[in-house]
Amino acid sequence: MPKKSSLFLRLLLFAALLLFALFFPDRSLTVRVFLFGAATLGLSFFLSVCREACLCSASFLGIGALTAALISHGNLHPFSLFSAFLGSVLFSSLIALLVGSFLLRLEGDLFSLGSFCFSEALRVVLEGLPFTGGARGCDLACWEPMPLSAFLFFLFVFLLLAFLKGSSFSLFASAVNDAPLGASAVGVSVHRVRMKGFCLMAAICGGAGFFYASVSGILLPADNAYLRSCDLLASAVLGGENNLIGGLFASLLLSVGEVAFSSLAGVRLLLLAGIFLLFSLKSGKRGRKSL
Repeated sequence: MPKKSSLFLRLLLFAALLLFALFFPDRSLTVRVFLFGAATLGLSFFLSVCREACLCSASFLGIGALTAALISHGNLHPFSLFSAFLGSVLFSSLIALLVGSFLLRLEGDLFSLGSFCFSEALRVVLEGLPFTGGARGCDLACWEPMPLSAFLFFLFVFLLLAFLKGSSFSLFASAVNDAPLGASAVGVSVHRVRMKGFCLMAAICGGAGFFYASVSGILLPADNAYLRSCDLLASAVLGGENNLIGGLFASLLLSVGEVAFSSLAGVRLLLLAGIFLLFSLKSGKRGRKSL
C-alpha cells in the first residue's frame, strides 16, 4: 500500500510538472527551473559516488551552452538543434574525461581546490578566445526557450539516476566510498568508478547547458565560474541525494534567487554561506558523508 501511494504521488507530481512546463507564462523561468534541476541531480549523483565537493560543475554548463551555440549557428531546424544538444553532451563528457584523468586522483580539500583551479583556468581561457567574445561574452540568443523539452530532459535525468541508484554501479560506489582499499583488493577500480560518476555529471550539466543557451542571452565566462558551481552545490545539498522533489524545489529556489539577487552578489554569497552553515550544524558528526 505505501508503494502504491508513493507511485501515485510521483505520477501526480509529474503531471503537475508537465502542466507547469506547458502553461506557466514565464517560459524562460520554467526552462531555468528544469535545467538547474537536472544539473542539481547530476551533481547530487556525483556527490553520492565520490563524496567530494565539486566546484567546477558550472564549467560544464558553460561548455555545453557554448558548444550548442557554435554547432547550431542560428539554425533552428530540429536536426540542427538535436545535433547541438548531442554535441553539448559529448563534448562536455570528453572534457571531463581529460580533466578527470588527473583531477580525480586528488581527494578531499585537494580535489575541491583542483576543481576550483580548473573552473578559473577555463574562465581565463574563454576570456582570451576571439570566438567567445572575450570578457564581454558570447551571444547565445539562438532559439526560443523550450519548456516541454527541458521538462523531458529533467525527467530523463531523474529516471536514469533512479535506475543507476538501484544498479550494481551503486554497490561499487558504496564499496569505493566505505572501503577503497578493500574494493581495490577484490578487483574494483576506484579511479574508474569515480571517473564514471564525474563524466556522467559533466554530461548532464552539458545537456543542461544546451537549454541554458536559450535563456541566458549572452554567455559571460565569469557567470559559469565557481560562484555558479557553489549555487549548484547548495541546491544539491538542500535537495538531497537523487531526490526529485528536493532537487526540483532547490532549483526553483536557485532560479528565483538568481533573478531576485542578480544585482546583489554580496547578499547571494551570504545566503550561500548561511545554507552551508545550517547544513554543517544539522549534519553534526556525520560531516561530509552526509552529502
